[in-house]
Amino acid sequence: MRNVGFALGGLAAGLAITIGTPSAYAAIVVVNAASYAVAFLLLLSVPATASSGHRPEPGSWATVLRDRPYRLLVLGQLCFAMSMMVLNVVLPVYATTVLGLPGWVTGTVFTLNTVLVGLGQGLVVRAMTGARRWRVLLLAHATFAAAYAVMALAGALPVALAVVALLLGSVVYTAGELLGGPVHGALSAEAAPEHLRGRYLSLVQLAWGVAGAVAPVTFAWLLDRGVWPIWAALGAIALAGGLVALRLGR
Repeated sequence: MRNVGFALGGLAAGLAITIGTPSAYAAIVVVNAASYAVAFLLLLSVPATASSGHRPEPGSWATVLRDRPYRLLVLGQLCFAMSMMVLNVVLPVYATTVLGLPGWVTGTVFTLNTVLVGLGQGLVVRAMTGARRWRVLLLAHATFAAAYAVMALAGALPVALAVVALLLGSVVYTAGELLGGPVHGALSAEAAPEHLRGRYLSLVQLAWGVAGAVAPVTFAWLLDRGVWPIWAALGAIALAGGLVALRLGR
């Protein structure tokens, strides 16, 4: 569901960039604010559950923060989250502004991503059942790196070939997403002790929050400097994620 939301939001952003008027950008802001209001009302409608007493369990935030292997997992989650921002933050601007491609290219990228995730996520999870999780994460980051190389190559090609390269790169990128997302989700929950799982998972959510705050500014600054800086930086993030996965294996 989160991925569908990302895809729909990115599609709307691509449409706003294609229109390119202040009114289009203002509409995105208004609709986004309204979506938070709707989410708030939906949360208010969730029925309350009866509280039940339980004895305090040992452990505190100090226990969570001293857990070095889990801190490493959160760092890997941060690298993955930064890569997950590429579809929404980088691709619309890269395609339409940096490469000057038609606006429909962005829409096609998001449509491909949504369809592949919708139809392929269950198949991918079943296919990798029994695999070493750190190896799947390593493969996910390697796949991201391959996608970035293809997308960077699009900047050196004529328009028709650039469109093909960008669409191919988005398919490879989605494969990395399909591989890494379920594994990170499972590891984050199962590596935490049950009585402190909420606090542990809050660190994972913090990694996503940091990525969501840092990625737009950082990626926009890199995009303003041409084709290669953004993909070099993203390649470095994928490399860092791969190294973290290797360390997690140990």
